[in-house]
Amino acid sequence: MNRIESLRSSSLLHPFQGKPSKASHPKRSRNWLEQSPVAIQFPHRVFAPEHYEPGYDYPLVVWLHSDKSSEHEIDLVMPGLSMRNYVAVSLRGPQRAASRKRVYDWRLSPGSIALTEECLFESIEKVAESMSIRKNRIFLAGMGKGGTLAQYFGLRHPDRFAGVLSINGPFPTIPRSLIRWKETKDLPILWMHGNASEQCGMDAMCSMLETAYSAALKVFPVQFAAGDEMNTQMLKKMNRFMMQIVTGEPICMHEQLLAE
Repeated sequence: MNRIESLRSSSLLHPFQGKPSKASHPKRSRNWLEQSPVAIQFPHRVFAPEHYEPGYDYPLVVWLHSDKSSEHEIDLVMPGLSMRNYVAVSLRGPQRAASRKRVYDWRLSPGSIALTEECLFESIEKVAESMSIRKNRIFLAGMGKGGTLAQYFGLRHPDRFAGVLSINGPFPTIPRSLIRWKETKDLPILWMHGNASEQCGMDAMCSMLETAYSAALKVFPVQFAAGDEMNTQMLKKMNRFMMQIVTGEPICMHEQLLAE
């Protein structure tokens, strides 16, 4: 039994019945393919943009939620990001959180990372088979530990993604994260963090920048007046960042460094 088959046969396949994690954006999207034509056999959530056009190649956003949350976290992401610009898929963390029911965590053990990576690329493949996706415009994004994993998988597979976006996600300390550092120099990485974040405060950001600059990574850090929560300004910044890449518009480093 391979890793995905193991996940399919586990208790994680029970449907999520609770509420998504809190964020400052009050709206939640209803553009969900509940009877999804996408044949992904592990817990996930697929978003179809408003007025979806099968003949138009959409950018794809792959979302990795924060700890003690679920794939339903993307309910709070897409309304603030864009209801029309992207197809999106959100994956569920492999570990049920001990403190609460129906919420999940990411684990950074080698086996769990390998499982997540396998699910990640299968989800991209299946969405691209079923919906109209621009395959050279796939973005990997996440929050908290999901943001850390987004950075890790982006650095490990820089040829597979158009950009990486992280909200309060510390830089990955997973072994061999920078093994392909020479190939990551053209991968745009948007680092967003709250100045009062406990997960990714100023000390963590300074350490991350020191590592990134020493490896010549193409990073765009942005500080917000926030804690560990996600807010509408972060989502607007994400949309602008991705649209600049999609349209080929240069990303202004000075503008990205300005605190919100």
